[in-house]
Amino acid sequence: MSASDTRPDPIQICARFAAWSLAAFIIFTTLSPIGLRPETGAPPSIERFTAFFVLSVAFGLGYPAWRRWAVVGLVLAAVLLEVAQELAPSRHGRVIDAAVKAFGALSGVAFAAALDHVRTRLAPTR
Repeated sequence: MSASDTRPDPIQICARFAAWSLAAFIIFTTLSPIGLRPETGAPPSIERFTAFFVLSVAFGLGYPAWRRWAVVGLVLAAVLLEVAQELAPSRHGRVIDAAVKAFGALSGVAFAAALDHVRTRLAPTR
């Protein structure tokens, strides 16, 4: 295998940029004062699930060889962010919120794996 075979493809590069940008945004909105939290009008649990789903799809597509560790890291991040909210004056961490985020992370990485599977099955052979 040559060095050029291990370079990320354009989808991975874009997904990595999106993943780290989303991670920074989610950390900021989770730990900032409640008044700075963006709202979509959807129920908060849907917002939490969707945020972690999209985040984990990006990590899953950006780092396909590390998907198992991405799941572990994202579930851990969900729990740690809820714990960290206890330190923020206007925030409160809850177990159910961590569970919703963790489920979003698990679902998103699974979805990324399915997308990659379909993409490789449809890719022309060389």
